[in-house]
Formats: sequence, C-alpha cells, structure tokens
Amino acid sequence: MARETNIHEEPDHEEPEQEISQRDTVERDSEEVVTADTTPRTIIRGWAATFAAWITAALLIVEMLLGFRLGLLLAGANAANDFADFIYDLTGVMIEPFKDIGSARTVGDDGIFEPGTLVAMGVFLAAALVLLLILWALSAMPAIQQRSVATRERQTHATRKED
Repeated sequence: MARETNIHEEPDHEEPEQEISQRDTVERDSEEVVTADTTPRTIIRGWAATFAAWITAALLIVEMLLGFRLGLLLAGANAANDFADFIYDLTGVMIEPFKDIGSARTVGDDGIFEPGTLVAMGVFLAAALVLLLILWALSAMPAIQQRSVATRERQTHATRKED
C-alpha cells in the first residue's frame, strides 16, 4: 500500500465549512497588517504629555526646595552653614513676591515661621495644576485617526489517501 499526499491551496474567499475526516488536516495562516496615519492631533498629544512630565518634575523640585527652606527656618538652622545658605539663596528668588504677605513669627527658641514660603508653595502648586489641566484638556480630546486593518487568511488542506 502506497500513501499519496496531495496538498492544494484554496482561494482567498470563504467557502462553507466541510466536514473533515480524521485523515485530513487543516492549517490556517493568518496575517494582520495595521497601519495608522499620524495626524496633528496625535503629535499634539505627544507634546502635551512631554510638557506635563516636565511641569510635574519642575513642580516637585520647587516644592522640595521650598519645603527644605521651611524646615530649615522652623528648625532654626544656622544661616552660615553652606547647605542652609545654598537653600536660602536658591529659594529667596522664589518667595520674593510673597515675602511681605505675613510677618515672620518665632517658633521655639531659634525657629522662624515664614508665611511667605507656605504661600509660595501653594501658589506654585496651583499654577502647576492649572497648566497640567490645560495640557490634559488638549490631549484628552478625541483624536481623529485613520486606521486601516487588513487581514488575510490562507487555508491549506492536506489530504492523505490510502490505496
């Protein structure tokens, strides 16, 4: 008894399913090709996300520096210390518009509570949140994107005949 194997490809259009006996095997290969066109909206969304990340990083740095200033002032840190002097010099420009909002009060033996620092922290936080909300509004609008999907499926039948 000789066995003969015939393999043939079927056309790409769909045909009704045939009952397959135990001797037949069906192999299916499929391929999906997805293409997306870049639109100005997707470019804006990418830039908005990048700016939002930079704004968040800048906010964290500014808040951290102002927090160090507030902590050092409350602890009564020595202004002659290099680190304390560096923080005071760096944050002095940031709190300048808010310096005279309230009078500084002594806390404990050496500490000073400077309300301008706390107000500056709040103003910088509010400004960053407003910017982040604007960027979110720009990037959250529905994007019009042309997307095409092509699916090709190839079906091969292998039939073994026994003589």
